[in-house]
Amino acid sequence: MALPYLYQLTVNEAALLFQLMGIPEGETLPVIFGANASKEVIFTDQQNLIKQLEEAELLQSAEKEITLEPGLLNLLQACKYSSAVLLLQSSSLENRSSVSYTFISGGQIVRMIWSSAEDKVVLTSFQESLKELLSLIGEELQLPDVTAQDVRICLQPATLIQLQEQWGSKNMNAYESILRSDPAAQTDASTVASLMQSCHSIQQWGTFDAVIRGTDLRSRSVYFIGSTAANWIFIQNEERLMQGYSLTEPELIQTLYLIAAGTLKVLAPV
Repeated sequence: MALPYLYQLTVNEAALLFQLMGIPEGETLPVIFGANASKEVIFTDQQNLIKQLEEAELLQSAEKEITLEPGLLNLLQACKYSSAVLLLQSSSLENRSSVSYTFISGGQIVRMIWSSAEDKVVLTSFQESLKELLSLIGEELQLPDVTAQDVRICLQPATLIQLQEQWGSKNMNAYESILRSDPAAQTDASTVASLMQSCHSIQQWGTFDAVIRGTDLRSRSVYFIGSTAANWIFIQNEERLMQGYSLTEPELIQTLYLIAAGTLKVLAPV
């Protein structure tokens, strides 16, 4: 089993290291992490970033050759040669957000986590199974645990986008107007009312994706909300409608695990 490693980096340091290693996510990290940076900015500031990493004893630079600290190199190589990536993005009230990447490389799992509250990237190895990882992610999300409800609804994709633009607001009239204008949602007034109440009392929302590298294989994106009224997930169905389900917190996390496991089944067990 690989040794446990943990490194704390700035967003720009993480993006630079990913770019130096040729890891695809290096191109998009600053954007996804909400940082005011780009590939060009990182390139022009490269020497300062390298100096910072040298002072932290994470790399050595001499005559244009860069040598990474062995443990950090181990994690970055696992990210580069990973066969699958899980991406979880979440936002909560007061403009707080977090991003979690999970790189799966053979029997090795590497996590990269960023939160706006601390504005730093944590790169770490994970020693347990995928199922235990999703359980841990569930704990980190801290979704409300609500009473089970068997409630379902279908929405037009545009309707979900409009709802996402309102999540975090307390504008009940906006939620009602958006849902009432969608013919696909008009199946049950009580279901529409339940979803409106969940949107109005929302605590957290986000997306989850599982991708197999080097192929077109990927899960259907999962959109979720955590609310004191009820938690919901939305997944596009065969009719290209967004199918919504009301779930408890354990059921929501179990759904994320099943989606990840279903996507990863083309690979050897991890």
